[in-house]
Amino acid sequence: MGVFLFRPVSIGIFAIVFGLAVSATGSLAQSSGEGQSGGNGKEKPAAKKPGSGGRGDDRPLVVRVDEVTRGELVEAVPIYGRVIATQAGVVAARVRGAVAEIRADVGARVAKGDILVVLLTDMLRSERELKIAELAEYRAKIKTAQAQLRLSEQEFERIERLRKSAAYSAARYEDKRREVERYRSTVAETTARMQQAEVERDMAEINLANATIRAPYDGVVTKRHTETGAFLNVSDKVVTMTNDSSL
Repeated sequence: MGVFLFRPVSIGIFAIVFGLAVSATGSLAQSSGEGQSGGNGKEKPAAKKPGSGGRGDDRPLVVRVDEVTRGELVEAVPIYGRVIATQAGVVAARVRGAVAEIRADVGARVAKGDILVVLLTDMLRSERELKIAELAEYRAKIKTAQAQLRLSEQEFERIERLRKSAAYSAARYEDKRREVERYRSTVAETTARMQQAEVERDMAEINLANATIRAPYDGVVTKRHTETGAFLNVSDKVVTMTNDSSL
């Protein structure tokens, strides 16, 4: 269906031109009639012929106008480029151990904190229990050294009170003073070892927790670098992940 759009100014010009054309046609027809009448002075009415008026026929000119609509034009443009994830890389082992179970294979979608791989924990549990036992041993040694220190300090104070009496012995006084110093050193040394044992116990618990390798962020497993039964050292590759929600 054809669409004809006319502006108001264009329609006005068209009407003027069309009117002038009709007037000119009428004038020509009148002049022609006068020439044919000759000299008798009578005017003969001009016969209306089909097609007069400049359109070729008497049918009205049909103009169809569609409704104007307003909208957005969307165009798809192909763009060639490289999509890069903001988070992508290898998840490595943090402790030594054999792979006991793989819970996330290639293509698996995981959330942050989900379990990827589980290592055997028998040795790690034993190491933790050993550090706990050592810590308990040092605590007991501290209690024993503190009790001996209190007893030596009491004896030293009693000898010191006898310094002005005939029962005072300078040699015994020096021996007891050195004994007090020795027990104080023992308490301090055992306390330091107990603190070291506490740190080692905490490290054993951390290693036991790291035996369960978890996803560091949300994403998809794109590659697996180990198998069940394989032995992993620290920093060995476990899986490769990509955060496909942040590109």
